[in-house]
Amino acid sequence: MKSFYAHSLAFALGLAGLANTAHAQYLNQPSLLPIPSAMQSYPVSPVAAYNENLAPSADNLPSPSDSPSILPAPPMAQPDRSLLSEDYKKATTGGWGDKDVVYDDATADSCGMPGTPCQNFWYGYAGGLIMTRAQGESFLISENTTTNERILCSCGGDMGWTGGFETTLGRTFNCGNNALEVTYWGLFPGDRWMDAYSPTNELGTPIDFSTIDYDDGVNPAGPASDWFNTSVHHRVRFYNTLNNIELNLLGQCYGNGFIGGGPMATCTGAGCNGGTCGPSCAPRWGCGWMMGVRYFDFTDGFSFEADDVDDVFDGSPNEMCYHVRMKNRLIGFQVGGGFNWNVLDCLQVYGLAKAGIYNNRINQLQEFRGENGYGTFNSGDWTGDPFHINNSKNQLSMIGQIDLGIRYQFNCHFSVKAGYRMVGVSGVGLVEHQIPNDFSDAHYLSQIESNGNLLLHGAYVGGEFRF
Repeated sequence: MKSFYAHSLAFALGLAGLANTAHAQYLNQPSLLPIPSAMQSYPVSPVAAYNENLAPSADNLPSPSDSPSILPAPPMAQPDRSLLSEDYKKATTGGWGDKDVVYDDATADSCGMPGTPCQNFWYGYAGGLIMTRAQGESFLISENTTTNERILCSCGGDMGWTGGFETTLGRTFNCGNNALEVTYWGLFPGDRWMDAYSPTNELGTPIDFSTIDYDDGVNPAGPASDWFNTSVHHRVRFYNTLNNIELNLLGQCYGNGFIGGGPMATCTGAGCNGGTCGPSCAPRWGCGWMMGVRYFDFTDGFSFEADDVDDVFDGSPNEMCYHVRMKNRLIGFQVGGGFNWNVLDCLQVYGLAKAGIYNNRINQLQEFRGENGYGTFNSGDWTGDPFHINNSKNQLSMIGQIDLGIRYQFNCHFSVKAGYRMVGVSGVGLVEHQIPNDFSDAHYLSQIESNGNLLLHGAYVGGEFRF
């Protein structure tokens, strides 16, 4: 009996020792028992290159990692999007480094151009002008003393249609909502000459030169009217110069297109249906303002020559000349505004009006001269003095200008425009107002008549470029 129990105990202890050897492994030692693989094998499929359109393999099996987790996902903090501005949202959805990100103007109700790209640029314009001067007061210059036939009139010396040019250079700032620009335009009429001949010395003039004596060095001194009223040849010259310089500050009040010849909506990246410049997105019209300084120069000149010997002016002592020149130099401040409306995709009509108050510095030159010097006054307060008057005065004047035109935009950088321009100037000194009825009236001659008006009008055409 004792032997049976002893054998049973030994057998049980042996089984326990075998179990301990199999399951109690030393640290970092390989298992003595095979461990089944934890990963299940799956069929292998080729990987497609980027953007290669390959149909998925039909025998692909879903990966266990794609199965939804049985554990609940931790809550994620959601940002308060009400604190994010629209500019931030637009910036995060735009391309990296994109300079044409659209920003909104927080003050859209004030003067500004909301919703347009924040970019500044240079712009320029060059074009031609063809304008004329409205006819002023006319006066008779030369007539036939026998038949009283009117031969030469100041109306024949009108400026007529004359050419010129205009150029502008500007730079925008404040995201294109404002600009500073300088403009020059000028007209260059040639001298207008008129001649009258009478082989029988029958040329005369209604201008009374009897109170002016002239000594030609050959004949005894006598009234200048003796030469002008018994002439063989009368010659008249009219001339003018016109120059305009402006420095203006511009502002866009609504829409776009007032500054720098555009651009129209899609040329700023608005993407209104695409195209070279695209249809004009709303708003289809815009408006703006301007203010600045302006300098305007206008010269009005007149010369009247007489020769009582022959019909050739060659500097002979018997030739005399009456000359009047009026220079008007206006400088002052102006304000204005304009509108533009996109009629078609790339076609725009526009208008601009501006006006200002100016100081006109008027200079008058009047003289009677010949090859032997100046004529002299033979009566009045200036008796014996040479007829040479050169004086100046200041006069309050005004300038108003209206431009109406059309503009066609070829692309985002180039457009052409053409239109009609009218310029009116008040308070100017003109030749026809300075010629006296009586040259012996020293008081009248010393005064400068400055109540004249100048009206110019005509057409212009040119090209605008943004860069």
